[in-house]
Amino acid sequence: MLPESIGRIENLRVLKLANTKIEKLPSSITTLRNLVYLDLDRCWELVELPKGIINLEKLQVLELGDCIRLRRVPVGIGKLIRIQKLNFFVGGDSEKFAVISELSRNSEDVAITGIGHRMMHPDDARKACLKQKANLQRLKLHWRACVRG
Repeated sequence: MLPESIGRIENLRVLKLANTKIEKLPSSITTLRNLVYLDLDRCWELVELPKGIINLEKLQVLELGDCIRLRRVPVGIGKLIRIQKLNFFVGGDSEKFAVISELSRNSEDVAITGIGHRMMHPDDARKACLKQKANLQRLKLHWRACVRG
């Protein structure tokens, strides 16, 4: 567990939590205005990101590789215009969560999972413009089975 007091470290630029059993980040992390690098790789227990993560305007790298329990990325993630690496993107099924069109134009390495009906709406797919992302080097897509009842 990361303490709420982490938000008081105003000049924190790099936060490496890779390979930890963290399940949830404290909401105070969204006040770290100078954070440039957030490493959550292989945090297998991580289930969500705080919705205020979009306030981290200087964030350039968001490492989420192998965060297999992460179920969605907050809506507005596309506002992080300095992102160069967002290596795991989970689309959501409601208005509260990001859709594929929010992928950063600067990302080099992306794995997209949770692809479902809403996430793959033709308008969102067009807005994503994956073919025009000049820096994109590697792309992995994972579809979610559609269950109708």
